[in-house]
Amino acid sequence: MVMDVKKIDGFSRNEKLNISDIKKNSDNNLGLVISKNKQKEFIFTIVLVSFLLVLISLFLYFYFSSVRKVEKRHVVETDSLRVHYEETKTGMGDVVTLGYTYSPHQDEYYFVVQNKTKKKIAYSVFLEKDLEMIEMDGCSSSLFSEQLIDFSINDSKRKSLFSVFDGERYLLNHAELMPSSKKKYKISFSVLDKDHPQNHYHAKFLVLED
Repeated sequence: MVMDVKKIDGFSRNEKLNISDIKKNSDNNLGLVISKNKQKEFIFTIVLVSFLLVLISLFLYFYFSSVRKVEKRHVVETDSLRVHYEETKTGMGDVVTLGYTYSPHQDEYYFVVQNKTKKKIAYSVFLEKDLEMIEMDGCSSSLFSEQLIDFSINDSKRKSLFSVFDGERYLLNHAELMPSSKKKYKISFSVLDKDHPQNHYHAKFLVLED
């Protein structure tokens, strides 16, 4: 019996060709899968980085917005008056933040009021609640009562803060300045509430020409 060697050879060659094609197709499919996976990973990385950038941007926006809200003025000027607030341990510009203190420990604040004009000027020094800070701090229910806060100006006799309420603000002092003159202030506060040491008080100085 004569065997068809060509057929066998042909079959063998075809078989080898098919195996080669399968391997080639497998390699192509594997490369395609790897390419698709890399593309998915790249898209996922882009989305993740974009999300993180948005998150960081929002955080920085709200952080610096808060910083701007609580940024305090060290120098306040009008056409007639210039007020310079000194930085102290408890004072930042025109801001007053009171915690629990007891005599002789007091929170002290220093500033200078200057008359910029060549005429005599009458003015008033007020203390008003810092509503913006209170709202931001969410502490409206943990504030000291003004009846339990007293103050002294330039070591004078102490007064209750509540006693100088004018219906809108707390009038700490009323004075006059001669032309081109200035007046220094040291205002000290004491909190007499020993039952609520966790409480505090947010306020601002305000100097207004009469």
